[in-house]
Amino acid sequence: MKLVDAYLDYVLTEGRRPATVYAFTKKLKMQEAAFYQEFSSFDALEEKVLKTMTEEVIQSLTKSEEWTGFTAREKVLSFFFALIEKLKEKRSFLQWLQAQTTDTDLKPAYLKGLKHAFEQMADSILAKGIDDQEVKKRGKLSDKYTDALWIQFLFIYRFWLKDTSSEFEKTDEAIEKSVNLYFDLVGQSPLDSMIEFGKFLLHNRPF
Repeated sequence: MKLVDAYLDYVLTEGRRPATVYAFTKKLKMQEAAFYQEFSSFDALEEKVLKTMTEEVIQSLTKSEEWTGFTAREKVLSFFFALIEKLKEKRSFLQWLQAQTTDTDLKPAYLKGLKHAFEQMADSILAKGIDDQEVKKRGKLSDKYTDALWIQFLFIYRFWLKDTSSEFEKTDEAIEKSVNLYFDLVGQSPLDSMIEFGKFLLHNRPF
C-alpha cells in the first residue's frame, strides 16, 4: 500500500500525475523496478485502487448472513449503497480522476477494474432474479440488463462526486429512486401481460 498511498498523496497535493515512474520512485527513495513489480503503469495503479475497493464490498456483502434472503432489488440497493459508502474513503482522489475524463465517457479507463467486478456481481444478481421470476426474461433484451445497470450506477457515481448535500442525502435518494425504477422496468409489467394475452388469443381463438 505504500506505493498507492504515496501516489494518491502526490496527485492530490500536486494536482497532476508524476512526470515519470522514475521521478516518482526517486522521490520515494526506492528503485524504479519496485514499482513495476506491483503495477505496469500509473493507469494500472489507478484501476487497481477502484477494483480492490469494489471486490472488498462484494466479499463483505456476499458473506453476510442476510444476503441470501434478499430479493434482487434489495441486493442491488445494498450493493449500490455499500459501494458508494466505500468509495467515500477516496472521494478527493476520485474527483481528481473524474476531472481527467469527460462526462460522456461510459467506460473511463480508471473504472475498468471496478466495472469488471461490478458486472460480475450484477450478472449473478440478475440471473437469480430471473430464476425467481422477479426479473422478466425478454430474449436478447435480457442480455442488456447488466449494461443498463452499469449506466445507472455510472450516473449515480457521477451524481455523488458532485453532490453537496448534507451526508450525501441526495445521492441516497438517487440510488433508491433509480434502482426502484430499474426493477419496475425489468420486472413483470402490464405490457408483458398484454403481450402474453395477445399470444394466447392468437393461438387459441374462440371464434
